[in-house]
Amino acid sequence: MKLRPLWVFMAAFFVVGVACMFWILREGNTAGPDPVACNDIVNSAGEQWGSLKTQDLPGKQYHLDYVVLDLDGSVLAATRSGLETDIPAAVRHRDIILDVRTRDKIVGNIIIQNAAPRKEQTQRRALETAGLFLLLAPLAFCAGFSIYLRRKLICPFRKLETFARRVAAGNLEVPLEMDRQNLFGPFTESFDLMRTELLRAKESEYRADRSKKELVASLSHDIKTPVASIQAITELMLVQEQKAAARKNLKTIYAKAKQIAQLVNNLFHASLNELEKLRVSPAEESSAVLTGLLRAADYKGQAIIPDVPPCMLCVDRLRLTQVFDNIFSNSYKYAGTAIHVEFLFAVDSLVAAVSDSGPGAPEQSLPLLCNKFYRGENAAEKSGSGLGLYLARYFMEQMGGSLSCENKTDGKTSRGFTVYVGMPLAGR
Repeated sequence: MKLRPLWVFMAAFFVVGVACMFWILREGNTAGPDPVACNDIVNSAGEQWGSLKTQDLPGKQYHLDYVVLDLDGSVLAATRSGLETDIPAAVRHRDIILDVRTRDKIVGNIIIQNAAPRKEQTQRRALETAGLFLLLAPLAFCAGFSIYLRRKLICPFRKLETFARRVAAGNLEVPLEMDRQNLFGPFTESFDLMRTELLRAKESEYRADRSKKELVASLSHDIKTPVASIQAITELMLVQEQKAAARKNLKTIYAKAKQIAQLVNNLFHASLNELEKLRVSPAEESSAVLTGLLRAADYKGQAIIPDVPPCMLCVDRLRLTQVFDNIFSNSYKYAGTAIHVEFLFAVDSLVAAVSDSGPGAPEQSLPLLCNKFYRGENAAEKSGSGLGLYLARYFMEQMGGSLSCENKTDGKTSRGFTVYVGMPLAGR
């Protein structure tokens, strides 16, 4: 991010603020009333005292406001309404109070408004307002800029961090939402392309591995048949052969054929059990961790996740993360609807029911969904390897829990698909 425009803006803001304060100070420097003007007003009032009229008194040319009072305090004339008529209040306001004389006798008073104190007060308030603005405006700007950084930098970075963790955990089904408006916009597309390529490579690897296993199974079957024939013929020849040397050789052939059959069986079973070498390490965890795992798995933000009942579980957090990631990914992939999560207690476990509102799985495929390499009829056009639910069930069983699937129906038609994840309670 380029910070030069930000510094230029802040410098310009302070220059304008200081200039405004100097302008306020300059405008506030007002001198008091002109003594000559005050004397002229007093003399005119004394000369016209018997027939005093406001319009006949000078004042407009001097830009002064005043009020003429008799000795009883009654107003005889005023340049405008709203002027101070109380002499003690005028003293507090530092107004000019002059006596009006006629034949060397005091007949009244004139209160000439002194605008300087009022302007000073107005100036002080303006300065206080300007100072408060100069103090609060940077704070408001910093707060707004912090919110901007959080939305445009921190939140997208956390999304990338969560995405990287999913990829590192092997979950390549969840796409990375692209937002070209934030600072990481150009990177998100590249990261998602990387995920797509990794997913494609992983699926190719799964297909190659499956082909390898099918080839091993086929070859083992083909090899078993001739080896069994060799064993049968050898047994028959052992019954018929009388010579000791020949019987010794036949026994060697029979033993080697039996050894070959055992090696083929071991090779076949080893290839099928490779996926069951994944390590699962359950530990005691608070059920509160489920909220974070479920929200992290809900990459579209369309799931309704209630409060988790408080309890202690015995689970592997990493493997449980993979389980929920797979369930949410499948739901969004095949159903594309909002997801509802419910919690209920079984005899010795806490069960999370994850449901969508899609068409559900075909009834004939439902018992086979957790089998290795199995993919339902509705998955023909979707990417996948048929190992997600198989591994999820394997992980839960290794923790001592369970995983099962069912269609939700109203008696006639399917209304959605539900996966029940049973997590064992600690100390059961």
